[in-house]
Amino acid sequence: MRTGFIGLGNIGAPMAHRVAAASDCAVRDISPAAMAGFSEVARLAATPADVGRHAEIVGICVRDGDQVRATIAGPAGLLEGLASEAIILIHSTVAPALVHEMAELAAPHGVHVLDAGVTGGAAVASRGELCTMVGGDADLVERARPMLASFSSRIIHAGSLGAGLALKICNNLITYLQVAAFHEAIELAAAYGVDQETLTEVMIQNGNLTPALRMYGKSLANRQADNQPLHAAALAEKDLDLVVDLGRAASVPTPVSAHARGLMRRAFAG
Repeated sequence: MRTGFIGLGNIGAPMAHRVAAASDCAVRDISPAAMAGFSEVARLAATPADVGRHAEIVGICVRDGDQVRATIAGPAGLLEGLASEAIILIHSTVAPALVHEMAELAAPHGVHVLDAGVTGGAAVASRGELCTMVGGDADLVERARPMLASFSSRIIHAGSLGAGLALKICNNLITYLQVAAFHEAIELAAAYGVDQETLTEVMIQNGNLTPALRMYGKSLANRQADNQPLHAAALAEKDLDLVVDLGRAASVPTPVSAHARGLMRRAFAG
């Protein structure tokens, strides 16, 4: 299987390592340091188009919609290199409408698009145990399954194109609402002389401490002076903006999401 992977960041890098271990893989990232980590395990491509010239299936795990659009349809983008019947997997958390836009641009080239959101985090990706939520044609999902299985312990075909990322965005919404509530509870408990460790002990006993909240609690204790908390806050704000946009498009009220969006910087960055 000839594969490609573009976007070698926090979660993209371990995903790409799993893909490279299972196939003949070409990788691309704008960061030379990120590329250097693949020098002995994958082909290093100069552009997305070069990845496309090599691969039958390409995963994209870049930051946002603008980067997805540039990677696929920009100058030296994937569509300049992919052959007919190739498949693009969009792992980035972006609007389902963008997935449809990319599919429309890819169709004249004979190229197919699936959305394939992932959840679980970098450590889980390294173990090949992500949960991957896919939207699109069932036959294409089956064609992509070997690549998806290299980093996933569960592959959920959520429905038609865009459904995988809609599911991912809804799942993220629940996580961020939990984070906002946990942050508020920590501050309120502290005001009454109860520390975070004691609150966490009770949350463990009644099942409130999810893996995501456990990680968040640890991050509070290890906040650094660098921009990592601000980066986490910006990602949360982006994802909650997507929730509000999805709700508006479907005429589904999302007042809690809209309010939580304004709490993320305080929750993650203090």
